[in-house]
Amino acid sequence: MKQNDLPPELLAVAFVESEFVPDAVSPKGATGLWQFMPVTATHYGLMLNPLHDDRTNLEKSTSAAARYLTDLHARFGDWLLALAAYNAGEDQVVSAIARGRTRDFWALSRIRLLPEETREYVPKVLAALHLWKEIVAGSADVEAPAIKEAASSRHETWVCAVTSRN
Repeated sequence: MKQNDLPPELLAVAFVESEFVPDAVSPKGATGLWQFMPVTATHYGLMLNPLHDDRTNLEKSTSAAARYLTDLHARFGDWLLALAAYNAGEDQVVSAIARGRTRDFWALSRIRLLPEETREYVPKVLAALHLWKEIVAGSADVEAPAIKEAASSRHETWVCAVTSRN
């Protein structure tokens, strides 16, 4: 992350994606700590073949994820939209912005122009990030299962309240 001038807190993305399981596989075929789909993985230089899959390599996949997140942020100019694109794909977010005539993630979510999974994904990352910051700062008495529960919570009001304090 540091090599790409990204905040290390973006590791919260990997937590939400895979719970830090390097060989996790989603039902849609995303694999690894950062849950790369094959096309995105190869675009960012990860090697995939029947005998080897760089998506499960912690160092290589993290480097690729950092470059991808950097590119998404450069493209959308906003971290919430970059996270939405990481989850749904760039085309989905571009389409939502065009149809909604706004670049506000929360507005796009309210009018349901983003997929439900993405509308839930961004608040999960923000909740995990917030709890992570509190744990690191020593101001929270929270264990990993509580982070997992909060990050998977469907209570948008709570997530918005927690993240709006920053």
